[in-house]
Amino acid sequence: MQDRRGSSSSQSGRGIGPSVGRVGSGLAALLLAAAVVGVIAVGNRVGRNPLSQYSPSAAADPPVGTASPESPAASAPPVVLSPSASAQAPSAIPNARAADRPGVPVEVRQRTWIAEAIDATPGSDGRSVAVAGIEGTTARSILPAGELGLAADGGLVVSAVIGDGGSQLLIRDVESGRLLTTLRTPVLATRGLLVGRRLFWTGPGDPSRTVDAGVWTADLATPAPAPSAVTDPVAELSRFGANVERGPLLGSPSGRTLMATIGGLSARRLEIVDVASLTVRSALDDLVPIAITDDRVLTVAGRTMALQDLTTGRRIWSLRADLVYSAVADPSGRGFVVGIDLDGRYLIEEVSTSTGSVRRILAQDHRGASAVSYLCPELSSFDHLVLVPEPALGEALGVAVGTARASVFERATGRLQRNAFKVGGS
Repeated sequence: MQDRRGSSSSQSGRGIGPSVGRVGSGLAALLLAAAVVGVIAVGNRVGRNPLSQYSPSAAADPPVGTASPESPAASAPPVVLSPSASAQAPSAIPNARAADRPGVPVEVRQRTWIAEAIDATPGSDGRSVAVAGIEGTTARSILPAGELGLAADGGLVVSAVIGDGGSQLLIRDVESGRLLTTLRTPVLATRGLLVGRRLFWTGPGDPSRTVDAGVWTADLATPAPAPSAVTDPVAELSRFGANVERGPLLGSPSGRTLMATIGGLSARRLEIVDVASLTVRSALDDLVPIAITDDRVLTVAGRTMALQDLTTGRRIWSLRADLVYSAVADPSGRGFVVGIDLDGRYLIEEVSTSTGSVRRILAQDHRGASAVSYLCPELSSFDHLVLVPEPALGEALGVAVGTARASVFERATGRLQRNAFKVGGS
């Protein structure tokens, strides 16, 4: 065990590191205001402002969500094809024949992932597109250009086409690429999360991004999913300062708890939602979250990673970390596995929620000859940690049709199997 308790007041910042996924200007400002040093894994979108890609007429016709929690998606009811689904909406581009892949632990098979990778088709000019897949198989769908990938879970992928009057959300089957249903929302949906068959989304209320729309939800297991508001919009945004933006939606491993973030240069606010009752349990101020359980939130500020109580915001412990990349929460709530930089090395560590004690799982030297493998939360379980050759899955894939090699670390035994299986490709 190692103990490296520290305080952010004793650490000096060195700026925000290279982007892991899409970090918009507002969220980047949010991280800067929190003195976050390095990278927070906020999905696998690469460098585009989602509101700058769509014209006001984009939502006129269909084509109108990050890591999903370890929810009981396999037992969730199927999505029923709604009469409102437009036959004109394009299908995603699937693999021709999906097949099983060897080397994938049973515990992480069938996890549905979403990433943003480079569109390699002729004339794409290096733009990015959303791609979704099912771990342990070759099932993979590339979404049409111009759709913003929001969420994936249980074999489904959700995307958005945004217009000046809101968004149209499109729900597709990953394996076939087939459009299952659509729904319209007044939100300019830029963030999403699937918990089983319940979809949550959030974003601005207008293209100026000066109006908040709150958090919304729909039950995709119903024949005609109907949007409904979960939280009230935040009416007064000036207290957050400049560049206000909705951050990623985070879910607990049980799927019972959802966290929504809004913030800017001056302040941040976290809303904790009970998924069963669709009510706000509590709200916390001025924290930058990495991962949650049903009663704790892992946060980062400066060169400090800390654990806070979800109800009171009370700090339970803090640890020094130069960069925080990602975290995987224990479904039982006993700990987190985190991927961090510390003193020139990339470390994967298990941290106890109750005491903050640290168990070193894997250490890799950035200055060494060997390439670093990074913890990939969307492919991992707490007991089977999946590592990829880049900090974000989309970067590891490279292009939408690309393939990444994944290694597997068994947390309990310490066994590392390098290049255990492939992700993406065909």
